[in-house]
Amino acid sequence: VSNAFNDSLEAMGFKLLAKKEYRCNTLSTVLYPEGINDAQFRKVLAEEGAVVAGGLAAYAGKMFRIGHMGNIDDHTVYSAIAAIERTLIKLGHKYEVGIGLKTLLEKM
Repeated sequence: VSNAFNDSLEAMGFKLLAKKEYRCNTLSTVLYPEGINDAQFRKVLAEEGAVVAGGLAAYAGKMFRIGHMGNIDDHTVYSAIAAIERTLIKLGHKYEVGIGLKTLLEKM
């Protein structure tokens, strides 16, 4: 699940903080694409039904953290990626709309 989730984020233009070989299966640390405001992103994302935590220390305002552990199912993962896609659209961010869900469908 975590690999498919991370691949979907990267397809939308996000970068993952940890190198692939060091990533954990329970948490993604996600750097924003150029032009995304952290506070705006997290506010709109919460309105879309997904809550994430902000970055800490030197990464405050530059990234978000999202967990994918415990009692989650495919629907939860698809819902989170869809909420992120809707948030990017609402913020006017230019990216290939639908690529996150498409990537997730291919990888799950």
